[in-house]
Amino acid sequence: MTIPAKARKWADAMSKTARGRRIIKNVEREQNVPSGLARSFFNAISRAYAKGGDPMRAMGKALLSTAAFVLAGPSFDLGLDLLTRFEPLARLADSPDLKRAGVSLQRLIANPGLVDIITELRLGNARGIVWTALEEAVSADVNRDASIREVVDRLGITDDLREDMYEVVYGAGDVGDPCHVPTVLDAGADDRFRPSPKGAKHGMTHPCSGSGAGYPEYVHRECVVGDPNVRLHQVGAL
Repeated sequence: MTIPAKARKWADAMSKTARGRRIIKNVEREQNVPSGLARSFFNAISRAYAKGGDPMRAMGKALLSTAAFVLAGPSFDLGLDLLTRFEPLARLADSPDLKRAGVSLQRLIANPGLVDIITELRLGNARGIVWTALEEAVSADVNRDASIREVVDRLGITDDLREDMYEVVYGAGDVGDPCHVPTVLDAGADDRFRPSPKGAKHGMTHPCSGSGAGYPEYVHRECVVGDPNVRLHQVGAL
């Protein structure tokens, strides 16, 4: 996307920090956002930043101002493909099913089989977006005995893993909507994101360590996965 003159003050303010410069580079390299939507985004940025304040916060306000900014990239029907996503294990302990059964995080760690209690698992962040990777590519690493640290690094989550994780594997058909190539409008202020080339059939995660290849990734709308396949991964375990 080409940053117009009206948004240049915002871009200059963002460029004063290393994180901001990475985000501006992502914005400039983004090729999968339709031109009309890009204009709307920069108009929203200009209005938000004209009121003064932090440029990162202005970007956040702009992205929240229009629902169309979510899932703006090309869409694909993945059919029977399996998807996977990783989250800190502590978040799984907030599952309503586990809470009703009185299963604490400590009990879950001691007895991973208790994940079978979970009948439904809601996926989605505060903007109603789910970031997910193709399960086949991730499992290929797990099957070659890659550590959870390596996998999480390649997923772009962190290169300094300090807490246990859980993985949920689900079918693309469970989503109920198409998956999309992620764009900078989905990533927002996450400077770990890297845009895909125009016409790409999927995004790619960016390893936090900066070395090696990532995994094919998509974004889709928040959803509820029934009878989820949940796997627990302890830090340091293979």
